[in-house]
Amino acid sequence: MSLSGIATSLLLTALVLLWVAVRSWKRGSRATAGMTTLLGLLTALVGGVAMGLAAGFTAMDLLSDESPVGTIEFSALDTNAYMARLTLEDRDPAHYRIAGDHWQLDVRFLKWELPATLMGAEKLFQLDRLSGRYAEISALRTAEVTAYGLSTDPGRWMWSLTTRAERWIPWLDAVYGSAVFLPMADGARFRISVADAGLVARPDNSVARAATTTW
Repeated sequence: MSLSGIATSLLLTALVLLWVAVRSWKRGSRATAGMTTLLGLLTALVGGVAMGLAAGFTAMDLLSDESPVGTIEFSALDTNAYMARLTLEDRDPAHYRIAGDHWQLDVRFLKWELPATLMGAEKLFQLDRLSGRYAEISALRTAEVTAYGLSTDPGRWMWSLTTRAERWIPWLDAVYGSAVFLPMADGARFRISVADAGLVARPDNSVARAATTTW
């Protein structure tokens, strides 16, 4: 069962519990009604958090070692400047001007403990930013720095909520960031995927393969 499926089940269970609480109240069972109401509200809270996480993050496929994220392709604009065409699985292609020697993609992960995983909760990830990177650290003092946010609006506020309420989310193991970077070259194209250990990027044409052998 997916995380959204678990969330739906929890919310439906909460509705049933609240309905039972109303029936108990009408029959005069005040104590039973109170306890059932509390349990229903707690279930609804957990279900709401799970639904929000499902909306703000992207799920990894547990049946495969890697899940595809998209591709990125570069066209040279000037010395140490490229136009990047980022094509993600769930979005239309977008173009970004990247300055530097390398491109870097950052992602945020949310990992569940074993009980939640066995129930079908997928590991979740959220693309964070695309930026340029220089081979020489000294270049950062004077060179142009480019960075672009990639997370959606629901993703931003759900990440903030998750990190602040991490201890209260059942079976949440860890939230952490990961990144991958590779050299840029005119005409180079790379495939991006996400695995349990983090992001993975591979050359997708001869230009990209040549670039990765000389950097």
